[in-house]
Amino acid sequence: MFSEKYVIRKLQFYWSRWLPELDRLSLSGKLKSHSKQIVQSCWADAMITSTPPVFNDLIGEMAFNGFARSIHNAKTELLTGKIIHEDIVQAIQKMALIRGGEIDKNAVTTAMLDDASQMSSRLLDFFRGVYKEVEINPRLRGFGRLASCYPDVIVNHRLIELKSSRYRFKVEDFKQVFLYYFLAVHNGRAINQLELVNPRRGESIVMSVDDFCMIFAKESCSRTMSRLEADLM
Repeated sequence: MFSEKYVIRKLQFYWSRWLPELDRLSLSGKLKSHSKQIVQSCWADAMITSTPPVFNDLIGEMAFNGFARSIHNAKTELLTGKIIHEDIVQAIQKMALIRGGEIDKNAVTTAMLDDASQMSSRLLDFFRGVYKEVEINPRLRGFGRLASCYPDVIVNHRLIELKSSRYRFKVEDFKQVFLYYFLAVHNGRAINQLELVNPRRGESIVMSVDDFCMIFAKESCSRTMSRLEADLM
């Protein structure tokens, strides 16, 4: 079975078949030339931080854990975005699983916690009004050689992936959200919008599934899905 990361990073030949118009050199131009179909929003100022970039992923995981816990407990507690010990431990465990090795929880500084709390609070603000509809990490059963995946968030018919980078959205981010959409379809989920959200930069990109396929695959969504099905079986 292929993990999502393997498919995104290693199967470049297939991506050139699936989404031939999605590449690093032309992505920025595509976003500008299709601004009516691909809506980019700056919903908050970029965060100012003193923490080294090497801790971005750990801070992002702590922020996501705080956000997810708050959404889960939305009916019983005030939503503040505050990071607790449980959020830190879970983030460290996940980073160890992804990268190998161990991280000393004592290495988590006050500045890192402040960043994580701010990002968690921003996510709560971003999803304000739809807390009851937010699904965190829903399991999408695998298809063919593609293993099961867990997108960050699904809200009604929107599939949303959260990023914590200090930089703009990358080609790999678009591939990831599209791969999740492919599995969502095969899990009977009615998804019609794809969205990328970065609480650190206060940015988001949203597009319809049909527009995504026409812009990056140059064909209908059903034909693009058929290509993935044939190649991943």
